[in-house]
Amino acid sequence: MKHLFSCWDNFYRLLNKAKIVLLFFDYDGTLTSIVPKPELAVLPSRPKALLERLARQDRNRVAVISGRSLKDIKNLVGVKAVFYA
Repeated sequence: MKHLFSCWDNFYRLLNKAKIVLLFFDYDGTLTSIVPKPELAVLPSRPKALLERLARQDRNRVAVISGRSLKDIKNLVGVKAVFYA
């Protein structure tokens, strides 16, 4: 399997042609830093703003996935236009 950045030009070209783009993000360790205790994992304002911006674009479908409870992850992220699992 190739690393994404080794074939970025091709990936970017295909992405721009796509009618719908599905974007899945994991909460702990991806949107937030790895921390010693789960309650310390707080979504910084910049990634939250980027999620909101991505979700507002018509062709994007944005999802945040987590092993946390659905209620917990919705409260932690707080972006209404995002799907949660």
